[in-house]
Amino acid sequence: LSRALSARTALIDHAQLISLISITTPGQLQDVTMDSSYAMSHRSPPFQLSGGNTSPGQVRSIREHDEQLNDLRKENFNLKLRIYFMEEKNSPTNLPESSESLIKENVDLKVQAEALRVELKEKQNLLCEAATALELMEQTQKAREDACQSTMEIQSMEKHRDNAGFNHYEGQSIVDVNVDLKMESSARESAERRVDSTEQLKRIGELLRQKEEEVEVWEKKYNKISEEFAKLKESVSNNIEKCSAEHGTTVSAAKSSSTLVKSNKSNNDIRLKIISEQSRLLQQLHKGNSTNDSIKELAEKDCMIITLEDQLQEKSAALEKACKTVQFFMTNQKSLEKEINQLRLKSEVQGGAVSTDCVSSVKENVLAFSCQMSGRNCLI
Repeated sequence: LSRALSARTALIDHAQLISLISITTPGQLQDVTMDSSYAMSHRSPPFQLSGGNTSPGQVRSIREHDEQLNDLRKENFNLKLRIYFMEEKNSPTNLPESSESLIKENVDLKVQAEALRVELKEKQNLLCEAATALELMEQTQKAREDACQSTMEIQSMEKHRDNAGFNHYEGQSIVDVNVDLKMESSARESAERRVDSTEQLKRIGELLRQKEEEVEVWEKKYNKISEEFAKLKESVSNNIEKCSAEHGTTVSAAKSSSTLVKSNKSNNDIRLKIISEQSRLLQQLHKGNSTNDSIKELAEKDCMIITLEDQLQEKSAALEKACKTVQFFMTNQKSLEKEINQLRLKSEVQGGAVSTDCVSSVKENVLAFSCQMSGRNCLI
């Protein structure tokens, strides 16, 4: 009966194949046969009598029937493909015998390729099922591990209860265990807080060391600036003396005034930097006000900064006075040059004869101006 049913299905499939060949193109027919055979392979097989080499009294399982049906479907599919490709190659022209072997090989290769495609799809489905099965296994394993951990915790709690000697009342033992756990957690938290506080103190100490180093650097810079200021003061006094002796040194006075202005600007920049550092130190003092020693040290640093600022203000006032003297010198020098030029013009107009009164008046003005400049230098 099984052989008769298989032959009948083969004839029906062959008739369907011929009808499809007459309707569709070769590419469409190939897709249709593959889809139909692949769809039939995933259906649940009907109940079938045992055939072949099995005994009539032996009953086959559903899995064996499924395997037999899958084998028959594969064979049927391969036969269909062979028939179709043979008819496709032989239909247009009658080829010689030498090319028939090549056609057969081509047909065999195509049949193998299609069969491999179908097997590949089946393997992919099996891989997906295996992946889902692995995920389920992992989930079950995690659940088992969680259950084992919970049982271990319960056993440890029971041992702790037995060792403590509170077997009379179970609820009271559990409460005591919870209290012990809370005490242990609080002790751990306090230890962690102590560690954090020590780390914060170390950080504050490092910050104080850094600030001390920065203050030392600023003191060195201030000493350098004071030395440069003294040098500039000496150069200004020398330039003023030279200008009082010679009437054509306006360029050197202008350069000295520009250097004084630049030094004043640099002093202002340093003052701003010191103020910013003071604000930073105050902010860090507010943040890390954990120890009295750090507060005292920062207060001492503030006093040092205030004294440095006072000294800078004095130096800047002296620089401003020097700038004013240079400006006064330049204005007086310009007026003297104008008088000299006027006298020269008069002398040229009068034929080179210059009155002694005019020359004496110019000399007196120069001497008075030099006396004024010397008095201002003494004040500086």
